[in-house]
Amino acid sequence: MKLTLKITSLFAAFLLLSATLSSATYAHSLVPSASIKTEEITGTNDLIKANENGVAENDFNIINLPSEFDDGILLKSKGTGEDLKIGVPNNMKLSKPTITESGSYEYKNDGPVDLILQPTEFGVRSIVNIKNSSAPKEYKFELDMPEGHRLISSADYFGDVPGNELDTEEVFIVDENNIIQSVFGKAWAVDVNGVDVPTYYEVVDNTLIQTVNFNENTAFPVLADPDWVAIGACGTALA
Repeated sequence: MKLTLKITSLFAAFLLLSATLSSATYAHSLVPSASIKTEEITGTNDLIKANENGVAENDFNIINLPSEFDDGILLKSKGTGEDLKIGVPNNMKLSKPTITESGSYEYKNDGPVDLILQPTEFGVRSIVNIKNSSAPKEYKFELDMPEGHRLISSADYFGDVPGNELDTEEVFIVDENNIIQSVFGKAWAVDVNGVDVPTYYEVVDNTLIQTVNFNENTAFPVLADPDWVAIGACGTALA
C-alpha cells in the first residue's frame, strides 16, 4: 500500500514552573515567572491568548482552559462540532491559574508536580514540572473522545508497513474510519541541566500515559510534555 500521509514530529521544551497565584480566577502575571522562561524555550509565535473566561480560539478549535474547579481541557472542533476533553495529568488538583502576557496558563501545586498549559495556533501544550524524586514516574492523561474515535500509537498504526521508518513515536487520535484527526507529539523530558531523561508513551484504552524514568542521578526539576495538535482529516487510513 502506498501511503500519502506525511506527519511532522512535534517537539516542545520546558522549564521550571513557579508563580504567585492571583486572587482572580484568571489573572495576568505582573512579575516574571517560570512561565515566561518556559516561553523563551517554546517560543511565543504560535501562542494564542484566552479571554477572561479562559476560552481561546484558533482556526481549528475552541479551547476551554481549566479553572481550579475543572479537571481537563475541553476542545470543540470547528469542523465537526465534536468535543474532545484532555484530562490534567493524574487528575491533579489545580490551583487558580496565573497568566502571562503571551497566554501561558500556570498552575502551581503544593505537591511534587506543577502544570503549565499553552494554547497554540494548532492545539495545546501540557507542560509538566516534576519537582523532586517523590513525584510519580507515570503521568496519565485521560481522554474523553467523540464516539468512534480512539487512541493509537504510531507504531501500531503503521504496524503492517515494512520497516520502522514510519514510527514517529507519536500517538494519534483516529476516527471511525481510521483517519488521523490529531497528534500527541513525541514524548520528551529534560532535567534542570538540560540532560535528556528517558521517556515514552503508552496507550491504555482512552488514556495516554507518559512515563519519565528519572533516577538517583537526575537533577530536578524534570520537565515533560505531551503536545496535542489538531491536523484534521489529512491522512490516508490504513485498511
